[in-house]
Formats: sequence, structure tokens, C-alpha cells
Amino acid sequence: MRAKCCVFHPNFDDAMVCIGDFWAASEGLDDLVIRIGRMIAYQEYNTRSPLNGLAAKWAAQNAQLLPIDSRSIAPPMQGPAGMAQTTEDPHLSGDGPTDTLADPWAQKIVIP
Repeated sequence: MRAKCCVFHPNFDDAMVCIGDFWAASEGLDDLVIRIGRMIAYQEYNTRSPLNGLAAKWAAQNAQLLPIDSRSIAPPMQGPAGMAQTTEDPHLSGDGPTDTLADPWAQKIVIP
């Protein structure tokens, strides 16, 4: 018997993820994985052409609850001089640019 794990999201169904409105051919696999992470956190979603109509209806009716997790999904991008850049994602909750100084991704993770 195959176990199922479901994501309740307008752009996910049991077998697919619809990233058509978010993906560009110039993006790499790492960008795609980050984008799907943002989608799971409801930082990015599309209710106009959903795979899951019920989730789209819920998201439209509960927009004030979204994103369900506003933490940065990926480390900040590095600029040409190696300096961290701030980015503003229009799909986030509107808190403004990401604060790269307090970014938890900036620290090394050490596993003993």
C-alpha cells in the first residue's frame, strides 16, 4: 500500500505541482526547489487557474491568514561585490524587504 502525503494548496494535487505562472526557463533546479518551498508556505500561489479548486477557494477567502510561514525560504542572493542584497517579493505578506542582517541562513550549521 502506498502512503500519501497531501499539500492543501491551489497549485498542488495528488500527483502534480503547477508552477507555470511562477517558473521561467532561465531558472535552475535550485530556484525551482526554492519556489516550491515558497508555494508550500503560501508565499506564492495562483487561485485563477488552480489544480485544487477547494484550496483555491479557501485561499481566496482566507487571504488575511497568508502566508502561513513568512520566514525566508532561501538564503539572500549575493550581489556582484559579494554583498547580500535585500529582495522584496510581491507575494509575501507585505512586511517589506527581507532583512539580510538578521537572516538565520547567514549562519553556518555545524553537526557534531
